[in-house]
Amino acid sequence: MKYLKTKKKIGVFSPSLPIGNYFPKRFERAIAFLKSQGCEVKLGCLSYSKKLYASGAIKERADEFNQLLYDKDIDCILATIGGMNTNAILPYIDYDYLKNNPKLIVGYSDVASLLSAIYAKTGIHTVYGPTLMSAFGEIGPLANVSFNYFSKLFIEYTEMPHNIPMPKAYTDVHVDWETQTEMKPLFRNEWHTVNDGCVIGRCLIFNLGTIAFTYGSDYFPEIKKGDIIVLEDTMDNPMQVERAYAHLKLVGILDKVGGIIVGKHALYDDLGMDVQPYNILQQFIENNIPILAQVDIGHTLPVMSLSNGATIKLDATNKTIEVIQL
Repeated sequence: MKYLKTKKKIGVFSPSLPIGNYFPKRFERAIAFLKSQGCEVKLGCLSYSKKLYASGAIKERADEFNQLLYDKDIDCILATIGGMNTNAILPYIDYDYLKNNPKLIVGYSDVASLLSAIYAKTGIHTVYGPTLMSAFGEIGPLANVSFNYFSKLFIEYTEMPHNIPMPKAYTDVHVDWETQTEMKPLFRNEWHTVNDGCVIGRCLIFNLGTIAFTYGSDYFPEIKKGDIIVLEDTMDNPMQVERAYAHLKLVGILDKVGGIIVGKHALYDDLGMDVQPYNILQQFIENNIPILAQVDIGHTLPVMSLSNGATIKLDATNKTIEVIQL
């Protein structure tokens, strides 16, 4: 597993949304935060760019990533944010170079398609966790908490096995990123056992809304019997969630896995029906595998970090997640 060096140099790329163009104040705050943590930051060439609905044309976005990849001084490449179109750049990434010159690749949401592709093509364990804007541009201590989750696993050489503690509080409150001046309100946190049980297996992490757009291609990792999958998303309603879970059932994913971690579904609209995504998921599970829900990985803050390919222990009964090997 690749770790950051003591002198941390992070390259920043924008594979989809032109988020630095939309919210330059938060962008600058996020850069300042990383520097305050002892990181040197190199901005990708599209950091403030906007071309139609994205940061650049498809091959321009891929080239931005590759140029950061070729920089031998960069230890980690961090996405600014997700979006809708990261999957378009997958054919143009230099996987051969990355395989021979591994770096930490970090992101979430739509960036899941790139994280999965890199793992599938190279075997490199990619990190599902913070992005520059969502995690490190936040006001108040939440940025520190998210950074500490990342640092504990990928900077500090933490001894394994390592238990990932549940945050005491969380937030998914929506604010205007450009005008935000104070910390978001926090809520008491609690993970939820859907099915009891304990399992050890390989961890694979997906954004529910992006799976369908790479599944079946060479850019999607093979899911094997006994894998533990993490599923998370944002801004859906029960009908959209059922459709997404139905796809996982139809292609056989839900019948292979040995356990499921369901991330908090930020800004989820239950349409007044009092039904949560994990309630819908239960209808598709025909074997009594361990399922732990409302876990802090994805679109809420603070955000935990996990890597594709890691061996983890999921204890849904006792509501714990332990990293056995990165």
